[in-house]
Amino acid sequence: MDTEKKRIAKSPVKPAVKKAAPKKVEAKTPAKKSVNTKKVLDNSKGMILHTIQFQLRYHTVYGQTILVTGNHPLLGNGDLQKAIPLQYQNDDLWAVKIDFGSEGLAHDLQYQYILQNAVGSNSLDAGNDKRILPLHWNCSHLISIDSWNF
Repeated sequence: MDTEKKRIAKSPVKPAVKKAAPKKVEAKTPAKKSVNTKKVLDNSKGMILHTIQFQLRYHTVYGQTILVTGNHPLLGNGDLQKAIPLQYQNDDLWAVKIDFGSEGLAHDLQYQYILQNAVGSNSLDAGNDKRILPLHWNCSHLISIDSWNF
């Protein structure tokens, strides 16, 4: 038995076989192109401006009315007799929504507000500098919030 023990004890031990680790393969993806997220105010190929909601912040008293006129037939073409009345919202706000139809607003719009007193006299908003440039807006509905004489 002693001989057997010696044989067992002296039997060569095979070294553990080391398995090779799997090679890491990196998937090659194309480099991402940078995306320009800067918004451009050019609507030459974008949406058509169909409606404008005019809002005027002005404190009125009982009997006064606010109207808007401009260089478009729907706004009376600058004729005070054809000006469009705004609806009273509260003591400091008047508003009206104008729908320019399916063709939308095709050209620059210049407009002006008019304060009509109960006795029939009119006061014009100073200056003719209120302007909407439809090609600068990529939207179909615009809200223009104005202040009197500003």
